[in-house]
Amino acid sequence: MNNGKFDKEKRVEVLLKKLPKNQFEEDKRQVFVSRLYNLEKIKEKRRIERSKTVSLSLAACLALFIVGAHFLMPRNPVLRNINGTVKIYRANRNEWIFADRDNIKIAKRDIVKTFEKGAVDIVLPNRYKVRLKNKTEIKLASVTSFIGTGKTIYELEKGRSFTYYEKSVRKNTFSIKTSQAMVSVIGTAFMTEALPTINKTWVGVLNGTVTVTGLTSLPHEKGNIVYVKPGEKTIVRTGSKPTVPVRLLESELMDLEELFRIGEKQQVALLISGGKNRVRELLSVTPLYISSDETELSRQVKEIVISFSEAIKQGSKDMHRDSIKKLEELVRTNPNPKYEVQFLLFIGAYYNYLGDHERSISTFRKVVDDYPRSRLASIAQCAIGYIYEHHIKDKKKALEAYYLVKAKYPYSVEMEEALSGIARLSQ
Repeated sequence: MNNGKFDKEKRVEVLLKKLPKNQFEEDKRQVFVSRLYNLEKIKEKRRIERSKTVSLSLAACLALFIVGAHFLMPRNPVLRNINGTVKIYRANRNEWIFADRDNIKIAKRDIVKTFEKGAVDIVLPNRYKVRLKNKTEIKLASVTSFIGTGKTIYELEKGRSFTYYEKSVRKNTFSIKTSQAMVSVIGTAFMTEALPTINKTWVGVLNGTVTVTGLTSLPHEKGNIVYVKPGEKTIVRTGSKPTVPVRLLESELMDLEELFRIGEKQQVALLISGGKNRVRELLSVTPLYISSDETELSRQVKEIVISFSEAIKQGSKDMHRDSIKKLEELVRTNPNPKYEVQFLLFIGAYYNYLGDHERSISTFRKVVDDYPRSRLASIAQCAIGYIYEHHIKDKKKALEAYYLVKAKYPYSVEMEEALSGIARLSQ
């Protein structure tokens, strides 16, 4: 049928180019020509309509391709709340660069590394946030598409990461992988710690549930996959199954709760580690971190820190005391539990540095009395014992302070320091 139509149109074209002679009377000849031209116009109109249809189809296909590509292309997370030294390994360029500003994107196979006193958040807005503590290294091994389908996998080489997974998307999975285990989300807030030097992975859950799978030769073996619920933890060693989940220690739960304030940029923070020597770190006058945000609080603290620096240069105890008084006044006029404990610890350490041990002890006692549930209260209590033992040389009061650590904070990091002090002083 289509071939017949095509032949008819070809005949019209031929007749229009060379009309037959002496076959029609003149009036009939004109009618014939008119009909031929009408047929030609109809053919042209159809050609234009076909052209428009093809153009619209191509435009629709192109639009669908662009939209499809947009939704299927990977969504790259960004770095935010950068503190201290943080570096990014760019896999496509095979080079390390400094992360010196917020909202730097990271791509598949990129590595993020934090150094001493460094921290950073890896954020995919409305999806998840991964906070890295100091001395942590993590790789973005797999990324999901814009619509969230696929797998997001981070490989935690070493250190601590705290994950807050905001939005679960169908057909999407989120996991933190270490040398020992695969930790997968079922909508939650959890912390993963990779300890490669002792071949161990630690997982603690604050909200929701995670599955932890040991990376053994038989991954689906009975007992190799455990469900860790809120307030529980598990440990996985190289080549072994995860331990049966047990309750988190009070100190571990406090750490998770503090890290749960993910995304909040601290205006002021006491730069102290989580290790067993943090009391000694504190008493050596641990520095304060001050946010680059120009808030009234950070501005005032910066001015006081500058005055401390000037006092050190001048070697003036009076200038030191004046700086402490300014900081004490700031704490008094700006009561804020979020920062007050850290300020008080800094003040107590500074009094100890100046040799005013009694004022140092009274400041630390204020922390213990006013903020007994703070995760930093155990440091203050242990610092009291340390000052009595090593500076005031009062054995009895030092033992009392250490025993209070044992009684009040038996699961704290300071427990080891307190037990060592008790053993020394009991001889």
